[in-house]
Order: sequence, then structure tokens, then C-alpha cells
Amino acid sequence: MGGCGGKPQKRNKKPYVIPKSLEQQCITIPNLVNAIEIDLLYLIYQDLASRNVENLVNKTAFTDFFTMIGLWGELVFEYFNQENHSLLNFEQFLKGVVHYIKCDEDQKIQHLFKLYDLEKHGLIRKGEFLQMIQNYPREDLIKLLDDPMFLEDLKILKYYETKEMINQKKLQPKRADEQEFTESVQAIQRRSSLSGEIQSIQGAKSGESIHGSQTNLPAFNEQSVVMMFPNESMIGPTGVPMGQFGQNITFNINGKLVELKRVNINYLVHKYVNMIYKHKAKNDQGLSLEDFKSFVKLHPKIFEGLYKAFNFDVWGVDANSSVPRSMMTPKDLEGEVKKISKKNPKISNPRYFKLMQRFCLSFKKKESPLPSKIFCLDGLTIQEKVNNQEQQYGFEVSHKDKLYQTRTYMCQDFEDYKRWTNSLQMFQKASVNDYYSILQKIGEGKFSIVYLCECKKDRQTLAIKIIEKFKLSKSEKLMLAHEVEIMKLLNHSCIVRFHEIIETKTHLNIITEVVRDGDLFDYIIKNENINEQEASLIMSQLFDTLNYVHSVGIVHRDLKPENIMIVLDTTKKNVKQVKIIDFGFANFLTNIQTKEGEALCGTTNYLAPESLEQKKIDFKVDNFALGVILYFLLSGYLPFDSEFPEDIIKNIIECKYDLQEEFWQQISEDAKDLIKKLLIKEPEERITLQTALEHPWIKNRNSLPIKKAQRVNKRLGLF
Repeated sequence: MGGCGGKPQKRNKKPYVIPKSLEQQCITIPNLVNAIEIDLLYLIYQDLASRNVENLVNKTAFTDFFTMIGLWGELVFEYFNQENHSLLNFEQFLKGVVHYIKCDEDQKIQHLFKLYDLEKHGLIRKGEFLQMIQNYPREDLIKLLDDPMFLEDLKILKYYETKEMINQKKLQPKRADEQEFTESVQAIQRRSSLSGEIQSIQGAKSGESIHGSQTNLPAFNEQSVVMMFPNESMIGPTGVPMGQFGQNITFNINGKLVELKRVNINYLVHKYVNMIYKHKAKNDQGLSLEDFKSFVKLHPKIFEGLYKAFNFDVWGVDANSSVPRSMMTPKDLEGEVKKISKKNPKISNPRYFKLMQRFCLSFKKKESPLPSKIFCLDGLTIQEKVNNQEQQYGFEVSHKDKLYQTRTYMCQDFEDYKRWTNSLQMFQKASVNDYYSILQKIGEGKFSIVYLCECKKDRQTLAIKIIEKFKLSKSEKLMLAHEVEIMKLLNHSCIVRFHEIIETKTHLNIITEVVRDGDLFDYIIKNENINEQEASLIMSQLFDTLNYVHSVGIVHRDLKPENIMIVLDTTKKNVKQVKIIDFGFANFLTNIQTKEGEALCGTTNYLAPESLEQKKIDFKVDNFALGVILYFLLSGYLPFDSEFPEDIIKNIIECKYDLQEEFWQQISEDAKDLIKKLLIKEPEERITLQTALEHPWIKNRNSLPIKKAQRVNKRLGLF
């Protein structure tokens, strides 16, 4: 292979040479990295590097390899890219992998600690731990929560053990299963709800058991159970159906696999983090490295997500036998195909494919010890190639970047062809029309058209945004890719749900849930303004949603009524639920605070003073925007608006707005108090979203006026 530090050369006669910077490490640390591992890593690197014109690995290609997106991907790429060129040569790629994987357990714990320590204080604060856990891929997160000590802490395990003992005493063969537990949960939900609303159960006796005093079952906090297993029909405090985004998960409880239905994963994550920090006197008292080591030794699953993301089973070598792990790892599919020559399609060469995890290993012969090529399937397109007349069936492997060498393979027969295409297209679908029926057009933008579509698999109606790639600049493409990565991470009932993205060489097709009732801006303009009770419901949902978004470490930075879709009550025709869209300016706070010029973006009327003054920002820029939205909901006008942009900026920086005008005398003091607390100039004094959710104007919604304030003829505000 070629040398390192520059553009990788075509793989030919000589093997890749270990960089001199790693030679000393290889001498002092036995089995640090061997020639086979370097050879396999280089094949992976070649496939990733050939996806862009520089023939180096960029951030997009890196995330095709490293499976943890979001904050994990950002931080790990940042370590790989210490020279800050945004492109990785092979030496950087190899050094990064060696740093995280080829080290002992204590070093791995230290590396993990540094990733969690976002502010580099030498401590992991509770908020930092929560952010990192929230950024776990969903399947890894569920594995992390399937922790006996955590389930014990939640009393689930105790419940099952005690329940089973009671059954045995009664000589009943029936065992404690998920259905029985769910019935008990539903009984609590029925007892805790009235007219579809969860009533306050703060006063519930902590020693009360699920079945009262009839059994010796351990005590449950009723509110915890309701929050953890939300009933689909129940409406939460923010007015959103609680079970809407619940997920079915399976836990190993007392040696038995038990499926729990519609579990509130976000609630469980908070509980998990609370368990870790419960012995800390204050929430801001962080975990030291020694604390973290003790935690990891008791909860080793914390390792799994990060180290699985480096795909060691594909390129690693077993230390005891010196055999590549790919030889021992079970394959999803393997078999012979024929590679079609580009120069002469009548000529073909046999290849033996092994499909494992997200990679396809291509061998020149079945018995070859090492592959000649490795496809990292994420980011690639698999296109079916069929010639019915000649009875030839195969597939084409390509990439959106035309520089990537397209390869065509033919299968042995039709059955073999279906097996390969079905398995490979799980990673990248080549045609939207194979999976969705496009229905009527529902919207249009500068670069895109939005249609209703129907999923052919389950007949679900969704929205599809079709974007012509050639109309996008390079920066717009990067911004769109970033937005998609953010949306993949988020899972909240008041955020428009991302389903998938299908990318072809000419188009990006983004499929999401469909919201048919328009946006909040048009709704307010149509109604002039709304009553306080409806506004309180909307704001409680927005506070709750942004509180969740911030817990993931993300700042939205472009909150405005135009980016908030609404779901109307079919009978009352008022807003039942909001859905936040457009995460184009959203970013991780850690990224924003480390990059110059990142603070100022969004829409002027909703920008916080610190953004306009180019000061260091935090999550509270979103809180300020929510204050502007609340003002707009109640009055129909924006607090800082003017015909001249410079006046808008001046008003925001001075926090100059009107709550004294005659109109505002009709608005409750609690509403005005919340507006004032959200629109405070100094971010450290601005109300937090958790405190906002506890504000009397939110908590006492039912006592607020249902008649909206009447606007006067002249324009409100300062102008």
C-alpha cells in the first residue's frame, strides 16, 4: 500500500507501513496494532476516502464508519481531526482508532471520562452526563437501561420477584409477566386520571403499594409508574397524549425476557442519571475520574455503545489466535457473485462476498484470508440491475459523489439476487418509488416540493420533501445534512418525527410525519391573538420540548411561530398540540461555544441580546425566543418589531418593549410576569425552562380566561 500523511495511493504491491509516530508505541505496548489490522483499516479508509474529491475522509464519510451520530460523533471526530483541517489522512484515522480501541481498560475509562467531561473541568456534571446519554443511539440506550442495578433502583425487579413469590405461596402456576404488570399499571392510570387529564398525585402516600394493603408488594410512586408506562389515551400536563412516543422494550428481569409496552424512554433516561448522582449532595457536584471508574466497573454496558461504533469485529484481530475477528464473526449473508468489467461488460470475475453488520467484505477467492475490498455500506446506494431477457440479475454499488467508482455485480440466479438486494438495500434505498407512493402536492419551497406519500409497507400517510441537489450550494448541502443528523437524534411528541432519508444522485428525499393544520404564525394572524388558556397550553408544550432538546445538548436558535406546526382539535378548532420543525440552525452548544461567529444566526425579531452583541451564548437564547412567542400569542404583535432592522436590534439589546399599553390591562399579571422573566436581558437571570413549567400561569391553566383580550385599532407596542 502507499504511504500515509497525504492522499492515499492505490492499493498494490507492498503492504501499508506503520507510521513512524506509532512505531515506538508498538514497541512499548505489545499487540498495539498489527499488520493485518492496519491492512483492514486501510481498506475501510480507502472506501471512505474515495467518496469525495480530496480523496481524504471528511466528516460525512467518517460518520458512515463511526455509527454514533450527534454529540458523540462530533467529539470523536474532533479528536481524530486535531490538526483542524476537516479532512483525515490515513495516519490521523489510524491514530484515532488506536487511541480509543487499542488500549487497556483503565485507559478506555479515561478516554470515556474525557468525552463526558464536556466543559473540561475534570468532573462530569449531571447535565453533561444526561447530554451524552441522550445522544446514545436508541438501541444502545435500551441496552444500557437493561441494567439489573438500575431496574432494582426503579423497584421493577423487586416487583416481579415479590409477585412471583406470592403466586407460588398461593400455588398458582401463573408467573408474573408483562401483561399482569401492565394491568396493574393501567389500574393506577385509571385511578390517577380524571376526564382524560392526569391529576396531581404529589400527595400520594409514599408507603402505599400498587394493590393497596392487600399484598406485600413493594411500594411504587404512582406518578413514576404513570410517567414510565403512559396510557395511549391519557393526556399529560402539557396537553400531549402521553403514550404517543412510547416504545416497546424488552428487559431481562430475574433471568426472564419481559416485554414492557409503550415505555417512556426519556423518563427512564432521567431516572438512570438520577440513580448515578443520588449520592451527590448537590446536582452540580460532579463525578470525579475515580467516581466514574467505580461506576463503569459496576455498569460495564456504558462501554458498549462507543466501542461497538468503531466496528472492531470487522477489522480487529483476536489477540490469542492472531485470526481476524471477521473470520469468526457470524455473517448476515455470504456467497459468490460476479464482478462485471467496466471496459468490457461481457467479461466478469468471480468474487466472494461476506455481509456482516454494516460492511460487505469482497474476497477474490472464498479461501482468501483477507478481503481485497471492504464496502462501508452506510452512505452507498444499491441499485438493482435486471435483464429479464437474458435472465441476468444483479446490483450496482455507487455513491452520490460521481468520483466514487461504480461497481456492478451479477448473482447466480433470481433467488440469490433477491437475497442480496434485500439485505444490501436495508442500508441504502436506491429509489423512493419502490417504497412510497407519491400523492398530492402540499407545499413548495425555494429548493424543494413537499408531497403527501403513502408507505407501501404499512400504508402509513407521511410527508416527503423532495430536494433537487444541483440547486443547493455546498454550504446548503452541509447545513441540510446537519439538520437531518439532529432530527435523527430527537424523539419527542412535539417535534415532527423524522422517518428516513433516501438519497439518489440527483435528489434528497426526506420523509417525516405529516402535520396538516398549518403553522402557528398563520393561526395567530388569522385569529388576531388567542386566549390565555390556549396560549398556556401551547407554551407548556414548547417549554417541555425545548427542555428536552437542551437536555440532549442542542440549541435550536431559530424558534419562531413559522417553525411551529399545529394540530387542531377537530371539534373545538383550537390548538391541541404543537410540532417544532426546521432544525437548520440547531447545533450542539459545545460546538457553538468553541467556534467564532457561530452565535449570530436565526431571525432578527427572536434573537436574544447576547446573540446580537456577539457574546458567548448558552441554551437561554431559546428561552428568550419563547418569550417573544408568548408575547405574540397574547397580542398578535412582536414585542421589538419596527419597520427598520436597526431599530429592532436596538430594542432587543435594550430589552425595550411595552406591557403598559391599554391592551395589556386585559392580560393576567401571571402572564405578564412570565413574559418579563423570559425577556430579561442578562441570560443568567433569565428564567429556566424547568422553572417556567412550574410557573403559576402554566400550572393553573384551568383558571385562566378563555375569552381572548380585545385588540384596539392602533398598532400595539412601541411603534
